[in-house]
Amino acid sequence: MLGMASSAASVLILDMILALQLHKGKVVDALSATKSLVWIIFFLLASIAMLVFVPRRDIMRLLPFGIVGGFAVAMLIQVLAVWYLRLWRFNFTEIASIRGIPIFLAMSWLPLMVIFAYWLLSLRSGTARFFYIAAYALATVAIEWGLIIFGYQVHRNWNILYAALLALVLHYLLGWYLLATRPPVDERKVIRIDS
Repeated sequence: MLGMASSAASVLILDMILALQLHKGKVVDALSATKSLVWIIFFLLASIAMLVFVPRRDIMRLLPFGIVGGFAVAMLIQVLAVWYLRLWRFNFTEIASIRGIPIFLAMSWLPLMVIFAYWLLSLRSGTARFFYIAAYALATVAIEWGLIIFGYQVHRNWNILYAALLALVLHYLLGWYLLATRPPVDERKVIRIDS
């Protein structure tokens, strides 16, 4: 049922975008416009994952971190890397992009960082936190690798090793900030791992 609703919404959005593009005098390749829906789908999947894995009250508590640590940081990195440093570029950005940066890709980091924060704060062992942050950062690199393989992202003056290093540094900095400021957590939900 959810799949049918998202498919119908995707078709409706595509029709509206194509009509808008044709109205502006642009002719958009239908296949390319369809492929650019991946950014919206990725955002929807990340949001659904957040709703499944994080309790609603914790979503509201961690939302400011998701906005700043997720969306704002992702947008800053994309602006620097795509516009100024030209480290990579994105294909299929006909729908909802700002000068070649898919806005829904940057927005996807909001729910992903809420998930990251919720589970990080639930861990009490320093070792568990260390491995959790590393695993989460490397999972984001795996997503980037998938985008490259399927032709949605192209590295110019960048490679996957640099992406892994950037992801590790960013996630450890965000994790450090989160643990240092420590938003209140419901102690009944704490996962205790003795080390």
